Amino acid sequence: MKKVLFVQGSLRKQSFNRQVQAAIVEEFGDSVEVSELDYSELPLINQDVEWPTPAAVAKVREQVMAADAIWVVTPQYNASFPGHVKNLFDWLSLPVEQGKPATAIKGKKVTVTGIGGKTATAQMRAALSSLLRFIGMDTMDEEGTGYAVNGSAWMSNVVELSDEQVAALKKQVADFKAFIEA
Repeated sequence: MKKVLFVQGSLRKQSFNRQVQAAIVEEFGDSVEVSELDYSELPLINQDVEWPTPAAVAKVREQVMAADAIWVVTPQYNASFPGHVKNLFDWLSLPVEQGKPATAIKGKKVTVTGIGGKTATAQMRAALSSLLRFIGMDTMDEEGTGYAVNGSAWMSNVVELSDEQVAALKKQVADFKAFIEA
């Protein structure tokens, strides 16, 4: 059974993106093994602490290397992705062993999803997808899938996906399953 590791970009427990991630996981059902990466203890990227590898970095790298694929679900902040997401991928793009080129994510299959305002996280998805390709990940699609939050969610904190959005989510899940099986 393939292992999909989710990278959640929102730090808020009941975030819109966490709700969309739950819908994605539900759509997978038991067709893949899913887990969420805990990268909350990663230090800020800093060459002064790169070697020996900090324990938190080694732990995150091990989880990433054990996964068959990564699914990033993240909000858009100031037309990009959150700084802690950038910090994570900066660490993952560095060599696992000093003096050797292999990284934890080179060639790892990945897709991106985001939910936000009326732009449906378009700028974030473009920027993040560009970064993921640059660091050598195998991106499923050009810029992933984005959703605009239903207006009532801003007050109720409950995401309600439209029929069209549910269809897009189901398509992305089906496409990703096919992508990671290939």
